[in-house]
Amino acid sequence: MKFSFHSKYATAVGLSLLAFLIVTVLGVVFPRYFQEWEEKALDYRSRLRPDVTVSPYITQIGIDDASLDAIGGWPWDRSIHARMINLLNRLGVSVISLDIIFPRASSPGGDTHLLQSVKDDGRVILSAPFQLIDHPCFTPQEYRDFLARYPDVQAILAPLARINEQTHSTCIDLESLSDEQAEQLGDEAYRELIMSDTFIYTGEDDRQRVEEMLHAFHYPFTLQTPGRLWYANRAAAPMQGLSQAASGLGHISATPDSDGVFRRIPLVIQVQEQLFPSLSFAAVLKYLDVVPENVILIPGKYIVLRDAHYPYNREGVDIRIPVDERLQIRVNYPSQYTSHSFSDILALEDDPSLAEARKADFQGRICTIGYISTGTGDIGPTPLETNYPLAFLHSAIMNTILTQEFLYDTGWGLNAGITLFLLMLLSVLFPRLSPLRFTVVVVFVIVGYTVFATVLFHWTGVIVKLVHPVLNSLVLAYALIIVYWYATEERERKHLRSAFKTYVSKQMLEQILKNPKSLALTGQRKELTIMFSDVRKFSTLSDKIEPEVIHRLLNMYFSQMTKIAFKYDGFVDKFIGDGLLCFFGDPIAHPDHALRAVRTAIEMQKAVREIGPDIQKELGLEPIVIRIGINTGYVIAGNMGSADRMEYTVLGSEVNLAQRLESSATPGQIMISQKTYEHVQQEIQARDMGEISVKGFERPIKVYEIELPFE
Repeated sequence: MKFSFHSKYATAVGLSLLAFLIVTVLGVVFPRYFQEWEEKALDYRSRLRPDVTVSPYITQIGIDDASLDAIGGWPWDRSIHARMINLLNRLGVSVISLDIIFPRASSPGGDTHLLQSVKDDGRVILSAPFQLIDHPCFTPQEYRDFLARYPDVQAILAPLARINEQTHSTCIDLESLSDEQAEQLGDEAYRELIMSDTFIYTGEDDRQRVEEMLHAFHYPFTLQTPGRLWYANRAAAPMQGLSQAASGLGHISATPDSDGVFRRIPLVIQVQEQLFPSLSFAAVLKYLDVVPENVILIPGKYIVLRDAHYPYNREGVDIRIPVDERLQIRVNYPSQYTSHSFSDILALEDDPSLAEARKADFQGRICTIGYISTGTGDIGPTPLETNYPLAFLHSAIMNTILTQEFLYDTGWGLNAGITLFLLMLLSVLFPRLSPLRFTVVVVFVIVGYTVFATVLFHWTGVIVKLVHPVLNSLVLAYALIIVYWYATEERERKHLRSAFKTYVSKQMLEQILKNPKSLALTGQRKELTIMFSDVRKFSTLSDKIEPEVIHRLLNMYFSQMTKIAFKYDGFVDKFIGDGLLCFFGDPIAHPDHALRAVRTAIEMQKAVREIGPDIQKELGLEPIVIRIGINTGYVIAGNMGSADRMEYTVLGSEVNLAQRLESSATPGQIMISQKTYEHVQQEIQARDMGEISVKGFERPIKVYEIELPFE
């Protein structure tokens, strides 16, 4: 049977929620794949958006191929870097961030020159690469898994294991591990132990440089809530003495997303018990004159810079940098980047007039110096480019912070809410639409939401999820709903075809199948025209002849009558012995149902006369004569019966009147009621027969006889 609106709505809601649940579970089980799809979709949106604002307070000096050709092969003597620092000092640079590491001593003269220049300048931010891990030591579960993989090492590690009382994590004292024990562990187990160590030193010199770095730089940021900060357990610290000479240091470590693209950079990491900023973040703090005590870290929300001073504004402002739970900023990359060649700028030493002319390119700015030669391996993909010199990454981060054109990730709750809203919208529309129109609406919703997400990202930097869970849920919900529709509707179509194929014409059946709502399956009050007919003295005739002959006679008669009724879209309700009940105007509504019924009756009378010779010839019987009664009025139409057997029929006093008119008609006559006559009087000739008394009706009924045009 046909599902009601509420039933279809409830089913659509259920299927939509099922789709959302499936997509959510898949996102939990396979987070990497869904995250990559989402990030790729965002990359395309990034490429379509207008270019971001480029801060005028950032400049870049690149060690490019031309510089290597002019100065010589890498590494250069450190006196060259010292000369550049001195030159930038004269050009009025506010902050110098060195994306170059100096981990060990080189030539005494060059090292001394570099140390002195860094110290004299007082605005140099050094860089150091750190090895980032998720967390130090083993969690209880990780340690159990580790021992399960390497059961032979438990006896060796037991004396070296230390359990943290607060975190219950297990730390291994690798410094107390002998060389012989290290060999017994095996390479794979030893590598895992190294990656979980609190900090790794490669030797005494390395230890001294790291300790000097940790002692020289303190960033007492305020960490309001614990977060999953990246932890560094290894570092290539600057050579001894350089940390004490510099005004700051930042890490240059970054972990790309699972697809290898650099989208997020940690602004702050944890090194042993200290917090360290990135190179770009340390340079911004120096440039904006923000002391570390005015930096508030709220993992998963913001990093707040209090009382930041831009060069053009004496009043301090607060800057809120959106970050994830690892204190990573989503970098808003400019589509264009420019760099001054190191050798070209260094040549200004010998040309004071040209240096004065170029001073405007550097004065009052942050200047980052990095290696961008084509031979460098310091290249990686970004949302905008496949081969992006990562030395420009620092400038991109600084530009994002200084322009405050941040990208804002939205939480799971908001995106789930958007998804459920769109799913409920489709659920409401589904019962009202055909599959084709529903498909068009789904496409429109998907395209509309994609446009909305893109425009929102372009105008505000707010990132709502596009692929997961929104579009994934919409597509899956659509697929489930359509499969449900075809499964249930096809079953309904088969049921309707089976139930009505003997009652209506093929054309009318197709209309019913196209519009099942036309069926009054629950019973409705409608104005219809009902027609009854029967054969004169058929009972007497049936007592005199063989059953086989009766069977052939009725088949010949009803075949002709049914064909005529179908011609005028009549509904052949039932055969009652030799009697026939038809009604017009339902299930497919026809305003001229009365006229259709009368024309059907006329053609039936004509057909009975025409088949008379065939009855005589094939059956050896006298021609039959029929009488017909027609009435128009309001009846109850719909499925009637029991749970085991239902049939589509009509009920009411107007049906009874049609039968009484048939009984009152003379053989070969068509008798119609006053109501029917009022509907057809402009088209059909009829004779007024006055009023007759009809059994079951208190008042006399005015009737008319149809004048047959063929007599």
